[in-house]
Amino acid sequence: MTLQIKDSLIYNNERHLIHDELLEYKIRADKSLKPKSAGSFSACWRGYIATFEILENNIYLKDIHIKDDKERQRLLIGLFQDSQDYKLTWLNTLIVLYKNKLDGKTSLPELSIYESYEILTIQEGNLIDSKIFSHEEYINFKYNHYLNFINSDEYEIYKQNYIDTNTEYYKEKRELHPNLATWKKFVFNEDELKRSIKRHILSFIKKSIRKN
Repeated sequence: MTLQIKDSLIYNNERHLIHDELLEYKIRADKSLKPKSAGSFSACWRGYIATFEILENNIYLKDIHIKDDKERQRLLIGLFQDSQDYKLTWLNTLIVLYKNKLDGKTSLPELSIYESYEILTIQEGNLIDSKIFSHEEYINFKYNHYLNFINSDEYEIYKQNYIDTNTEYYKEKRELHPNLATWKKFVFNEDELKRSIKRHILSFIKKSIRKN
């Protein structure tokens, strides 16, 4: 898989590469917004490169690069309607800024160690909270969210949906490939599910923020 070019965020007069695609929250909800013939390539499947900026606790789109200017204008209108300041009023998420890499050969931040982690909480385009963690504090932050989730009613709903979805998927595959033992029966493994949730707990936290 080709490493994707990151969008960037200017915050406190510093530019950070961000490991999230903020505009995609809106674009995925309305697929008609996705740039067409915008010069996308293997290192940038989304077809654009965006720069954001946080000013006075508001997050704005500062700049966006798309080769096709008509597509650029269409996307801006679709994202911001008649707004001229390009504030991301529809954005509810959590942004992690990774600072000063200490260890890890991979480009994936979750598999590396950093000197500090700044977590920004965004609701309706407003910066409502900012916390700086050490590596150990960051690990504990994620682990506590993981524990809260797997002991919640929401987890039970998620688990049942996971079972139902995979059971149906295996059933469809059996109908298509009746002679393949691979799709005989879906066997639920709760430990495996919990390991997956733990690995992707940031995504679950972001979903929780979007719901609220």
